[in-house]
Amino acid sequence: MKTKLICAAALLAATATHVQAQDAGPWSLRLGLSHIGMNESADISLGGATVPGASFTTDDDLTPTIGIGYRFSERFSAELTVGIPPTATLNGSGPLSGLELGKVTYGPATLTGLYHFPEFGNGLDAYVGGGVNYTIIFDTSDGAIDGFDVDNAFAPIIQAGIEGPLGNKTGWFLDAKYIALETKARGTVGGVPAEADITLDPLIVTAGVVVHF
Repeated sequence: MKTKLICAAALLAATATHVQAQDAGPWSLRLGLSHIGMNESADISLGGATVPGASFTTDDDLTPTIGIGYRFSERFSAELTVGIPPTATLNGSGPLSGLELGKVTYGPATLTGLYHFPEFGNGLDAYVGGGVNYTIIFDTSDGAIDGFDVDNAFAPIIQAGIEGPLGNKTGWFLDAKYIALETKARGTVGGVPAEADITLDPLIVTAGVVVHF
């Protein structure tokens, strides 16, 4: 009798899991907290002449993000991710050390295509992919640079991550995106035109929950 009960419970659990998997549609909603770590550098010129050794630093940012995904098949999906725009302070380095150059409020939006490996372990779903990023500059504030302005920019992106089940069409995820991002900035210092070719190359690591529907 005990053996029959165990078998029946196992059958019911398997059936419930199968039904849940069938009920879950191709769409997914991801809510996460993202750490944005910059690998920043710049070539800065003043009055058309390069300032040797001049560059900048900025702190890492932490911001909530939301992603909408669509699963085309067992192996392929697409995802659009946006977040609440953080504000970064650009501090001068080298001969510009000690100067706050300006502030910028930005929002990286990413669109990626993903390949999903066969599930392993306890329903773990690992994936890799790539796509395009568009970083939008929402606002800038002057510092040592007057009329501080930064361009919006497109950039390629690579992505990898893993997702696991929590139950009731929900799960957890851990995701990393690397963006090869370059842009340009400009303004004036004491009335003299200043320009900068900026490399940011952020690594965005996100952890959160996902709902399938």
